[in-house]
Amino acid sequence: MTFASSPSVNPIAGIAFKSLIAQWKGGAVEPVLPTDIPGHLLKGIVDDFGLTIHLPVQMAYESGSDYYKVSAMPKNSPGKMDGKSKVPRPPNAWILYRQHNHAAVKAAHPGIVNNDICK
Repeated sequence: MTFASSPSVNPIAGIAFKSLIAQWKGGAVEPVLPTDIPGHLLKGIVDDFGLTIHLPVQMAYESGSDYYKVSAMPKNSPGKMDGKSKVPRPPNAWILYRQHNHAAVKAAHPGIVNNDICK
């Protein structure tokens, strides 16, 4: 897709795009773009960069800096859960208490079963 802000059409966008690619190939995890690039060009540059590296990307500006960070997002980012990579619920107070005291109760009462311990 070619549009006015595409690196293939606009020379400023082309230079900025080539800079992103060079930084990425050089091992930069978050390549940067200067803040003096006109806003209407940024989206096209970042979108084309994402298409080139085959990953979704996002751009962020840190207050007080003179650059934008461009970050590649993992394909299974938190915004796109696939159902398999789910964060487990933290243990509640009862689970923590039981994990801590179960062995002591079992040692004090050798014949007791789990159902009776939980009552």
